[in-house]
Amino acid sequence: MIVSFLVSGFLSGCGLIDKQNNSVDISKTSDISDTAEKIQKTPVDPDGEKNSATINEALKAGDSKLCATISNQNTQKRCEQTVQANLITTEAVEKSDKSICEKIEIEQYLKECQTIIANKLQTEEYAKQAIEKVNLEDAQRLSIESQAMESSNASICDQIKTPSQTASCKYNVLANKANKENNAALCDQIGDAVLINTCKEFANQK
Repeated sequence: MIVSFLVSGFLSGCGLIDKQNNSVDISKTSDISDTAEKIQKTPVDPDGEKNSATINEALKAGDSKLCATISNQNTQKRCEQTVQANLITTEAVEKSDKSICEKIEIEQYLKECQTIIANKLQTEEYAKQAIEKVNLEDAQRLSIESQAMESSNASICDQIKTPSQTASCKYNVLANKANKENNAALCDQIGDAVLINTCKEFANQK
């Protein structure tokens, strides 16, 4: 799995677009045309679109060598760092190892990597806790059902929280008891119409 960073936000800060801060004295408002002449347009890198495509291609391929075709040295370096950060993040995700993120040079991507791993580990912990909860509930249910069967006391099944499992527990207890005692009326205690009918059919078997 390749974790792709968004590059649009960094294009203006890595040489693809060279920003220029201009200070314009507009205290003399009498000559608007003179003031307009002082305003300089922000120059745009003519290779910006091409460089952006190169960066995206390098990210997709996971190959920082493709960045070498970028003429602007700052942008080329940034491209290489971004691709490398992408690869490192992918490795960190695969290994669920937050420490691997420390290899990333760009602070923004370092933090993103750490956040991704933290979220992944949290999700895995939630999943683990959910499985443990299910296993615990299953163990408790089996224990309750075992007690009910041994004592032939269907009321013990009421300790089970899930209605369908409670009915299943009562069926196991009452079906056996009804069959042994030849008393299909016991099945009415189950509380589930389908299981009651099945229980009565079993109770009448010889």
